[in-house]
Amino acid sequence: MMERMSKGFTLLELAVVVLTIGILAMIIAPRFANAQSSTKISAAAEDIKNITEAIEYFKASNGFWPLDTKVGVIPPEVKHALKNDKLFTTPTPIGGIYDYENNKNYKTVNLRIRGTTATPPPTLVDAQLLDEYIDDGVLNTGKFRTHATGGYIYYFDKQKNTKRPAP
Repeated sequence: MMERMSKGFTLLELAVVVLTIGILAMIIAPRFANAQSSTKISAAAEDIKNITEAIEYFKASNGFWPLDTKVGVIPPEVKHALKNDKLFTTPTPIGGIYDYENNKNYKTVNLRIRGTTATPPPTLVDAQLLDEYIDDGVLNTGKFRTHATGGYIYYFDKQKNTKRPAP
């Protein structure tokens, strides 16, 4: 009898290969998703660190905090101190846009991450991860918190005097 030589794969062999690749993809894909999320969180934390350092340096040098600005507008007094002057005009790495606030009524100085019609705010998961990265990991306490009217807020200071000195 003549032996038949097979020049291809059987259907069973192909099914085993496809199943193996599928299982490997299920194991590896979440790791890539976590890496992307981790990159966004560390980029947002770096932004907040840079903004905080610039604003706190201004306060230390001048004895008062920069005046309040509108959403998406960098305080002009610290613009030169930031490496990226588009931080306030482009969405944050986790969503929303930065808003520096010097609220004289509540005597607070803070950086908000708030949503706009064009840029939704960060998700709760991203905000929680950012809070774990830069603060105490609880969005109701510490320097980074959920804001009552939406978005998230990073407090620089709660002080008695946020006004500029008289000229």
